[in-house]
Amino acid sequence: MINKLLLPGKDAHIRLAPHQRRADMSLDIPPRADARESAVLVLLIPDKTYSWRVLIILRNSYNGIHSAQPALPGGKRDLTDSSLYETALREAREEMGILPNQVETIGFMTKLYVPPSNFIIYPLLAISRQEIHYKPDAREVVRFTTIPINLLNPDLAITKQLQSPTGEWLTAPGYDYDNLFIWGATAMILSELYQLSEQGHLNSLQ
Repeated sequence: MINKLLLPGKDAHIRLAPHQRRADMSLDIPPRADARESAVLVLLIPDKTYSWRVLIILRNSYNGIHSAQPALPGGKRDLTDSSLYETALREAREEMGILPNQVETIGFMTKLYVPPSNFIIYPLLAISRQEIHYKPDAREVVRFTTIPINLLNPDLAITKQLQSPTGEWLTAPGYDYDNLFIWGATAMILSELYQLSEQGHLNSLQ
């Protein structure tokens, strides 16, 4: 289990946040009252060379804020989901064909509020100790990749000028890997994951 007191939390998120969002995050402005809940699966895959790799998907185009963006498998909490654990695992199954019995859940990392979509994201850390034959749903996933955890060092991030789906221009740091630019909430969550790794909190999982 993850010790919540040891989570890098907001500081790790801010390092990879778009520059225009950092001031609000520093002020701890609370989510809107009508904010919705979502959950993503941060799936660690053992790798002999890099220790761990993390599963990343490229979302298909759709009428939404996160259209055609690199992401972690996940989505909004359904009314039928008994918990956010169920949300993360259900979405991973629907999007990538990952079965709940193929992963071992560790616990939730720091939640993250995303104002443009008005979602509170709960990242569920999990590991897979077996080979998974992914079955991506072509309606939702264009392709997928796995990124070595050592490449998630915020010092390796690059910064780009991006236009968000709302039309706002953002100065966004992110990770450039496998012809994908991973930025926004996904990069912020991965920044916390890297800090957990650097602090040795993932060593006991191996």
